[in-house]
Amino acid sequence: MNIERILFATDFSAHSVQALRFALKLFEHSLQEIAILHVFEPPYDFSLRLAERFQAEEEKGHKAIEQLCHEVGVPASLKVRALVVPGKVVDTVLEVAGAVQAQCIVSGTQGNRSIENRVLGSTAAELMELAECPFLAIPEGAVVERPEHIFYATAYRPKDVDIVCDLAQIAQVHQAQLHVLHVDEEDSFEKRLLFRGFQSVIKEQLPGVPLIFEHICREEVAPALLDYMKPYNHALLALSYYRRSFWKTLFYHSKIEDLIYMAQLPLWVLKA
Repeated sequence: MNIERILFATDFSAHSVQALRFALKLFEHSLQEIAILHVFEPPYDFSLRLAERFQAEEEKGHKAIEQLCHEVGVPASLKVRALVVPGKVVDTVLEVAGAVQAQCIVSGTQGNRSIENRVLGSTAAELMELAECPFLAIPEGAVVERPEHIFYATAYRPKDVDIVCDLAQIAQVHQAQLHVLHVDEEDSFEKRLLFRGFQSVIKEQLPGVPLIFEHICREEVAPALLDYMKPYNHALLALSYYRRSFWKTLFYHSKIEDLIYMAQLPLWVLKA
């Protein structure tokens, strides 16, 4: 999996520096171009000086992007596109991602578990659901070193085999250990058989590649994954997102949204 172009969406919070650093480290083996986007809310009035206010926001945004690149130490070999655009955040990020042909959208996130925020939904969760390309969410406080462990939570879908193979390549680049996980609400012979069958298929596709397989039995998916990963500091969690019927999408979306809110490590949502 070679990610050559990414879109980094930023609000210029202090966390943006750490988030961008992690993305550059994760994709440094293949990254060639990065578009850094700041979306600002356009003023909705009829001031005669409206054009001046737009220009001021754009100038302010471009200076902040320049400062961000300097602080992070973006390599001179990378092509950088600075974009400051008025509009609604989710719609604008998705539109720009398509325009620049981004292969991954990256954003820092803040884990806010308040009832109000959970009801309204988060920008990260919306981008995860609506983006056509993978989405990498980097929570505030996450370790920004190269991942030493990469976790993939599988649902035994056919595309999961290809995703594990792609992640194995990234793990090899970073000399990271790849863990393949599956969570079942309860244990049974049939479910153990499914897990072993998937494990056999992966081993056939990746002969000689060191992998750790773990079958976890817990009622709650997100806490089960988080508890398993708790001992590992420099880590990345990858999930696949499948477009489903309305009710299945609603249920599945809530599981990933739980992880966006609760995880203390970067979460990479891959589209299948």
